[in-house]
Amino acid sequence: MVFDATDTRPRRARSASGPDGAAASSPGLSPVWRAGAWLHRLTRAADAHLAASSWPEALGWVAGLARARGRKVASLQVWGHASGV
Repeated sequence: MVFDATDTRPRRARSASGPDGAAASSPGLSPVWRAGAWLHRLTRAADAHLAASSWPEALGWVAGLARARGRKVASLQVWGHASGV
């Protein structure tokens, strides 16, 4: 699995009454995705994970891992937003 390593900046406080019901502030999602990746590894739902800062980094890592293990990628989860990975 790959997750976006770039979503780490605290966001400006905003009202929870917005249309998306967002919390007043957020540390970014990368720490949450890192914890989720750890849980996936712990439960063997994922063989490996990477916090990537770009698509080339993420896909290069996946291809290299597949080559090193001598097998095709069966599935790939990518956690992020449209602006990053």
